[in-house]
Amino acid sequence: MTVTAATLQSITITASSASIAQGTSVQFTATGTFSDGSTQNLTNTATWTSSSAANVNISARGLATGVAIGSSNITATQNGITSNTFALSVTAAVLQSIAISAANSSIAKGTSIQFTATGTFSDGSTQDLTHTVTWASSISAAVNIGAAGLATGAAIGSSNITAAQNGITSNSFALTVTAATLQSISINANSSSIAKGTTVQFTATGTFTDGSTQNLTSTATWTSSSPATVNMSAAGLATGAGIGSSNITASQNGIASNTFALTVTAATLQAIAISANSSSIAKGTSVQFTATGTFSDGSTQNLTNTVTWASSSTTTVNINASGLATGLAVGSSNMTATQTGIISNSFALTVTAATLQSITISATSSSIPKGTSVQFTATGTFSDGSTQNLTSTATWASSSTTTVNISRSGGRHQQYQCNSERSYVEYDCPDGDGCSSAIHRDQRAQDVNRQGHECAIHRDWNLQRWQHSESDKHGYLGFF
Repeated sequence: MTVTAATLQSITITASSASIAQGTSVQFTATGTFSDGSTQNLTNTATWTSSSAANVNISARGLATGVAIGSSNITATQNGITSNTFALSVTAAVLQSIAISAANSSIAKGTSIQFTATGTFSDGSTQDLTHTVTWASSISAAVNIGAAGLATGAAIGSSNITAAQNGITSNSFALTVTAATLQSISINANSSSIAKGTTVQFTATGTFTDGSTQNLTSTATWTSSSPATVNMSAAGLATGAGIGSSNITASQNGIASNTFALTVTAATLQAIAISANSSSIAKGTSVQFTATGTFSDGSTQNLTNTVTWASSSTTTVNINASGLATGLAVGSSNMTATQTGIISNSFALTVTAATLQSITISATSSSIPKGTSVQFTATGTFSDGSTQNLTSTATWASSSTTTVNISRSGGRHQQYQCNSERSYVEYDCPDGDGCSSAIHRDQRAQDVNRQGHECAIHRDWNLQRWQHSESDKHGYLGFF
């Protein structure tokens, strides 16, 4: 009797799951049962079949892969023996891993950076999971990350960023936070227009990534688009150099400010100085004042005829529109000049008593016989226009005393003989030749002794009598 090898009686196929996600795989096993009751693993020798290859693809070694959502019946065949049917369902692809990334691994304090989460699924597909994952920062005091993956530097330091979904955790991304950096510069000034020669201070304010601000006026680089119109100093002081307009900007660390248009107008009056060649005038006289204006560009101009002149005491000094000041009364007055709201310095002008300006002399005749007299009169004209009789106070002079002798009162000195001896008296010779005392018209009479003779003055007689010790030798001197 011949005994042959046991023959295959049945095949049983199994898998660890009856459902797989699209793109994932499951290993099938085929176990053959033989005629002698023995079993054998036929996985690698059986022929595997999927009823719907579009849903499940099965390899020659029984590895089934979900190709598309659906279901397929899996069988294995060997030596004409077909296995049981195993229904394998394919579900949607499942998340396998998450990868996170950002454009930079370092940000400044106060700035933000966007993270992206990419999921890789069981079918090999990828998907942006940025808005569905759960974000986490290992040190939230250093980095705060929002639900949409926006990470913001809260403090200098470092933090590890991760994302998780469906039990899948991403890689760890180390993000460093550095000091805040300058984001923008804003410049301003208290005026957009200045006069030529004047200045205006600009201020630059920097805003940093952490929201803080800082005064950058002295550290920023200032620029004027037209230096011929506006000159900018390193400290932001703008000076009007010429009439026109210029755009002012400031920059620092590659950040440029807004543009500020500054207009320069014509120079304006800054100060007025008044002067005169004397601080004192006589009543009735005048002195010319001059007004000099200093302008914003440093230039000066004669404003004498355009300013408004003023005298603090118009009864003492009158000043006209052209700056000519005239003394009206003894005293003092302060002079000022005004134009376009600018007031000059105050100039104190003193008015003294009127002074003699001229003397006019006259006589009733321009010709007299020898030995006779004529009265001269001296009239003085003063600085205030008044006149005064100066006959008795003026000093009289004759260009030829041998021809005409003139007294101090404007009368002619006349010589008189009192006796056989020629004795003379000069009327206006106080303390003069031969006189022992002065003769005064305001006195009724005053004796003057000369060589033992006596001379009496009588105002009410208009005579001057020369008395000799002997009465028959008396003589008279006419009083002039």
